[in-house]
Amino acid sequence: MAGSWALMALTGVTALDALCASNLTAEKGGPKRAHADYRDRSGFPQGADKARGAARDFEVPRDMRGPDSLRPHPLQEEVLRSRRDAVVPLTQGDSE
Repeated sequence: MAGSWALMALTGVTALDALCASNLTAEKGGPKRAHADYRDRSGFPQGADKARGAARDFEVPRDMRGPDSLRPHPLQEEVLRSRRDAVVPLTQGDSE
């Protein structure tokens, strides 16, 4: 008995949803409505070229940074660079 009530309620809600969707589509003008073309816009008021590098001197405020314990070690980049530079390619006479 409870299952049939649930099924009737689901059918009623589905019908109401379909009716609402069709009314909203008719209100908007349907698929024949013209679409706006924004392909020639960058989203930057003064253009993308002007925006590039604009925040180069920005310093992140202390309250917006992550905890120091989660930040990378200051010398990490230098260590990685030195390891990368230390790799010597094998020549024909070398063996592994």
